[in-house]
Amino acid sequence: MDLPTLNSILSEYDLTSNRQSKQFSLLYKSLTINNIVKMFESYFEYHLLEKLRTLGEKDKSCLSRELVTVVLDESVFKQWLSSFNLGENYSLCFGSFFSGQTRSTVYGFKNGCIGIVIDGIYYPLYFDYVKKRKKTDDDKYSATVETALDLINRFGKFKERFEKEGIKLGKLHFSADNGFSDNNLINCAAKNGLIYIGIPKKSHLFEIQGTKIKLKEWIETVFYH
Repeated sequence: MDLPTLNSILSEYDLTSNRQSKQFSLLYKSLTINNIVKMFESYFEYHLLEKLRTLGEKDKSCLSRELVTVVLDESVFKQWLSSFNLGENYSLCFGSFFSGQTRSTVYGFKNGCIGIVIDGIYYPLYFDYVKKRKKTDDDKYSATVETALDLINRFGKFKERFEKEGIKLGKLHFSADNGFSDNNLINCAAKNGLIYIGIPKKSHLFEIQGTKIKLKEWIETVFYH
């Protein structure tokens, strides 16, 4: 934008008086990363509350007819890294993560986001960056699952706060990225009034009616019979 200084930015927006410059400077100094995140999430909360309130004021059966699903997804943001060489040169500034979609290592910031899809439109709510760390034997779960648990618990508190207004959402279906297939996450979803929708593989081991069995074996010996 060719606006290299604070004064040039202020002038572009007709902020030329000393008083306006001082106010802008104070605001600029207060914009920490945490404050910026809070600003976005506060707006997300307000927008989603208004949408849910509109649905809640309709007949109770309307909420079930709407396509309402809580969605947790994770992505590696790397759009501004124009080439692999750029990512390689600045690898100390960005994290490198294995992408299941591209089946390769990508550079960027790994971010988890939880929100609600209502009638085909995704309304983001909370997001957090996944801290890069190696899982040790002492860890209960990976950094990815740890971030997901925090986001689900935050959603649960949001849901409770909304329901205190008298509009009951009941249990909502919860769809997670298939990288989140973890018992801790499934249990956490249940505690927060969410019905977990998983994407299992045939090689996964399930506990069905007290018996542990691979999904492939269960399909062949039980489901088809």
